[in-house]
Amino acid sequence: MSRFCLPRDIYHGKGCLEELKNLKGKKAILVVGGGSMKRQG
Repeated sequence: MSRFCLPRDIYHGKGCLEELKNLKGKKAILVVGGGSMKRQG
Protein backbone atom coordinates (compact mmCIF):
# COMPACT_ATOMS: atom_id res chain seq x y z
CA MET A 1 0.00 0.00 0.00
CA SER A 2 1.25 3.49 -0.85
CA ARG A 3 0.48 6.62 1.08
CA PHE A 4 0.48 10.17 -0.26
CA CYS A 5 0.02 13.09 2.14
CA LEU A 6 -0.25 16.80 1.54
CA PRO A 7 -0.34 19.57 4.13
CA ARG A 8 -3.83 21.03 4.10
CA ASP A 9 -6.29 23.36 5.73
CA ILE A 10 -10.02 22.91 5.38
CA TYR A 11 -12.33 25.90 5.14
CA HIS A 12 -16.07 25.33 5.29
CA GLY A 13 -19.29 27.15 5.97
CA LYS A 14 -20.69 30.52 5.08
CA GLY A 15 -18.06 32.90 3.72
CA CYS A 16 -15.43 30.22 3.13
CA LEU A 17 -15.00 31.14 -0.54
CA GLU A 18 -14.35 34.77 0.39
CA GLU A 19 -11.52 33.57 2.65
CA LEU A 20 -9.64 32.33 -0.44
CA LYS A 21 -8.62 35.95 -1.13
CA ASN A 22 -6.54 35.96 2.05
CA LEU A 23 -4.58 32.76 1.35
CA LYS A 24 -1.05 32.92 -0.02
CA GLY A 25 -1.22 29.86 -2.30
CA LYS A 26 -2.01 29.92 -6.00
CA LYS A 27 -3.99 26.67 -6.24
CA ALA A 28 -7.05 25.32 -4.46
CA ILE A 29 -9.23 22.25 -4.58
CA LEU A 30 -12.95 22.84 -4.20
CA VAL A 31 -14.99 19.85 -3.08
CA VAL A 32 -18.77 19.97 -3.33
CA GLY A 33 -21.51 17.37 -3.15
CA GLY A 34 -23.38 16.25 -6.25
CA GLY A 35 -26.68 17.50 -4.85
CA SER A 36 -25.23 20.96 -4.30
CA MET A 37 -24.03 21.14 -7.89
CA LYS A 38 -27.48 20.22 -9.21
CA ARG A 39 -29.25 22.77 -7.00
CA GLN A 40 -26.82 25.63 -7.72
CA GLY A 41 -26.48 24.92 -11.47
